[in-house]
Amino acid sequence: MGDDRRASTGSMTHANASHAEPGPTQGHRKRRLFFALWPDDEVRERLYAVGEPVAWARPAKRVPMDKLHLTLMFLGYVDEAQRECAVGVAGGIKESRFTLTIDQAGHWSRSKILWAGNEAMPPGLLAVVARLRNGLAACGIKPEDRDYRCHVTLGRNVRKKPVLTAIEAIRWPVDQFVLVESNTLPAGAQYRIIGAWDLG
Repeated sequence: MGDDRRASTGSMTHANASHAEPGPTQGHRKRRLFFALWPDDEVRERLYAVGEPVAWARPAKRVPMDKLHLTLMFLGYVDEAQRECAVGVAGGIKESRFTLTIDQAGHWSRSKILWAGNEAMPPGLLAVVARLRNGLAACGIKPEDRDYRCHVTLGRNVRKKPVLTAIEAIRWPVDQFVLVESNTLPAGAQYRIIGAWDLG
């Protein structure tokens, strides 16, 4: 997509497939990027509601509703040549759309993350992740050295495991994935969608 779409302003409207914003025209600034699934308003509100029963006392920080997403692959800091390579990889992915069901909530004590996700990942999700990992290796971008875990981060620095209740399954129709730039500001992370690709 050719225009800047800030994730912090709400859900993303669908962009043209296989289209990404051009990179910086000056200097050689590296950018912190990741591929993700970006929920629509209905799914976003339901994901946010999963964290409602939690007592959000400091130092725990709840992820704002407009920043909820599901990471497909974290690229880290990349230069312009790597960004262009990553855009090419994304444009070559021809997978079918699928439905993701979020039906679990949990807590990882080591990373202090409160999350929502599932165990039965749809084949379409796994295929997109695999194609990104394999393709981005040729761009000099190494994936994390661990199995992919499908989850949406709901809160960070959650030191004590909260009492979690069963959640009503959230059906998330997925027909697009996006490339996001992350900038860390004093007020917190700011996300900007810089590319989007439709699934068939």
